Amino acid sequence: ASTWDTTLSTVPSLLSTSRLSEAVSALATLESGARALHKMPGKKERDTTLLDLRQKIEVLLKPQLLHALEKMDTRLGPLQQCVVMYAKLGKMEGLMKEYVRQRPGQVHREWFAYNP
Repeated sequence: ASTWDTTLSTVPSLLSTSRLSEAVSALATLESGARALHKMPGKKERDTTLLDLRQKIEVLLKPQLLHALEKMDTRLGPLQQCVVMYAKLGKMEGLMKEYVRQRPGQVHREWFAYNP
């Protein structure tokens, strides 16, 4: 229970784009703690907290993913970081959907920009 409280208290400072990876790791720690505390009082509040935190992280993560997908032809590092975070969140399907949605636009731009 004390680990839950300690980790939860650090989360607000992690909710920025520069510390998003740490926020995802903190969320994983909290989810693990919530599973360990599932029979203890306060389950509903913990579940609500986790859902709220997960949604905040996903909102912050999406612009990073879009930026990484746009710059994928020159830098793979940001995309790899996004993949790791989406995997930790269990949201690989969302990442794949965004990848599929983004790629046709990029391919079309390159196709029509080609000038032999």
